[in-house]
Amino acid sequence: MLSNRERILALLEREPGLYLRELSRRLDVSLATVRYHLAEMERDGRVVAQRAGAFLRLFPSKGLSRDEYMRSG
Repeated sequence: MLSNRERILALLEREPGLYLRELSRRLDVSLATVRYHLAEMERDGRVVAQRAGAFLRLFPSKGLSRDEYMRSG
């Protein structure tokens, strides 16, 4: 069985740019749990968050910083 972090990363690799709430819904995990794991994964450099107005879009980082990721895409 995959951990929540593995499930989050796998979904973001399949569908980069998901919104925070959509990620929570798709994984059937509370928003607080997703936020907790994403904060840790951002710190570890595994995901990149991009603000889109009032929303947060999430991407797998693939080893790039947020600025490098945004420039590459």
